[in-house]
Amino acid sequence: MTTDEHASTATMLLAESTALARQPRTALAAGELIWGATVHALNAIAHLVSGNSRHWRQGRDLEKLLTQVVNDDATLSDLLDGLHLAQRRLHNHFYTGQLTDANLAEMIDAGMTFVRRLLHFAERGYFDAAGAPAN
Repeated sequence: MTTDEHASTATMLLAESTALARQPRTALAAGELIWGATVHALNAIAHLVSGNSRHWRQGRDLEKLLTQVVNDDATLSDLLDGLHLAQRRLHNHFYTGQLTDANLAEMIDAGMTFVRRLLHFAERGYFDAAGAPAN
């Protein structure tokens, strides 16, 4: 997939999760879609920065990717927090059901904000040649 295809897929998954998040019965699926949107948004960033067509999937690989492309410690910490929320809370909740409905709704909102931020970073030209977010 190309950068644009990954970004488009992330945008579609985000839209679908928005619709599913409205009902507690379908919020479980919304959280998992946010994890998928996170993976695709990060792959869009990876392709943009490195031109590498590798499809990053594992949480530790995605974390490694973020540390490679974000040099600012505060930004990196914030993005890693978002990645951990998407993976360790939303993705894991799909399998374990550890969140209450209220906590899941909060996590979904935070996950959507995170994915939107990643998509903003994935816009062409947002990263400089070294991979750092441009101001």
